[in-house]
Amino acid sequence: MITFKAKAPDGEIINSALSPFTFPAGESHIKREERRDLEKIEIAIIQPDADSLHKDLFDLAMWSNALTFGKGYDGPKRVLILPYVPGARADRGTPWGLMVYAEFINDLCLDQIIVFDPHSGVTEELLGDGIDNLTVVHSDELFDQVHMRAVINQYTGIIAPDAGAAKRAKAVADLAGIPVFTATKHRDEETGKLSDFRIEGLDPDGFYLFIDDICDRGGTFKGLATATGLPPENLDLFVSHGVFSKDALETLPEFFEYVYTTNSYGPTRNLNEFNHRVFKRFDVIRLLQSKIKY
Repeated sequence: MITFKAKAPDGEIINSALSPFTFPAGESHIKREERRDLEKIEIAIIQPDADSLHKDLFDLAMWSNALTFGKGYDGPKRVLILPYVPGARADRGTPWGLMVYAEFINDLCLDQIIVFDPHSGVTEELLGDGIDNLTVVHSDELFDQVHMRAVINQYTGIIAPDAGAAKRAKAVADLAGIPVFTATKHRDEETGKLSDFRIEGLDPDGFYLFIDDICDRGGTFKGLATATGLPPENLDLFVSHGVFSKDALETLPEFFEYVYTTNSYGPTRNLNEFNHRVFKRFDVIRLLQSKIKY
């Protein structure tokens, strides 16, 4: 889903005069509300799902064109809030998916791009086109808000699912002054199947939070939860971007007391249609809006 906002002169985030429109044949277009001026700062927010992602990006291109065509440097500042970076996990290999998405966005020459907890540093290398218009907000900044401190202060420790997630997990753990435990696993390079999950040093009476960036089907988290030997009531999971594909929403509650995520990604299936007691979604958009430079 893409939505258009604007920043009013008093700093309030308001609905834009612009809105997306689709012609009957499927082409993207942008409509402008009559008798309304554009603001000096116009904002596009993309919270995609599997069905909307690519249309969202094309609507973004149309929005950018509507704000710049024939205006030169006199048009509004264009800010993209893109909490979930498409292709972030495809940060190597062929095709190099992240590069393809980054080049599409970079070609729009936006004034600021704000992203949330990208999968790896490759996103920061590729996105923003090297002109200092990329703002990266990490998950510890979400937890550093007053209303979020109560969430992490209840845990004995934080668990990083692998070495790649250790930095992210440590940044959150440091807020609460609790230790990080880094799990290990084996991946068969030919089949991609995971096995031999291990987590050493956990207190059998402890209460732990797994932290990672993306949950797709959740197989890694289920395997690691089993490897702890702890019951579900001793384990919670936080993922910045909850894709929750296939049977994730049905099966994750078998392994975790709570599953936390954000509204960075909009799964096609509403979390409340499943176990609303287990799944909790935090708002990250307001935090990202606070990072607008202008």
